[in-house]
Amino acid sequence: QKATALARERAAVDAAKMELAKGIEDLRLQREIHSRAVSQLQEKEAELEAQMLLLQRDRVFCTSTKAELETEKEDLERQREVHSRASAQLAEARVQLEADALELDKFRTQLTLARAETEKESVEVAQRLRD
Repeated sequence: QKATALARERAAVDAAKMELAKGIEDLRLQREIHSRAVSQLQEKEAELEAQMLLLQRDRVFCTSTKAELETEKEDLERQREVHSRASAQLAEARVQLEADALELDKFRTQLTLARAETEKESVEVAQRLRD
């Protein structure tokens, strides 16, 4: 009976470990996805910065009419809006990454506690078996 109870306890602990490991893996995958999204947003941000510099340079050398200059100004403002939205998305992605990192740390802590509990239970079971 003790062996059966021990086996059940170990199975329950193993199941808990597997669930925690799956949760950690899920969070790791989410973190990778968020990292890729942040990288893509940073690349877009760099492209937008380059485009903004080109637009500004072109504006300095522009000899066209006031209407053409107004059109370029509107384009630049649209680019700034896109840049602003991309920056906001990047900030949101960073916040999400930080939240994911906290969740990952939480799961790691839970896994560590589960391991410690398993070791403690193993010692107790071994002691009971010796007694």
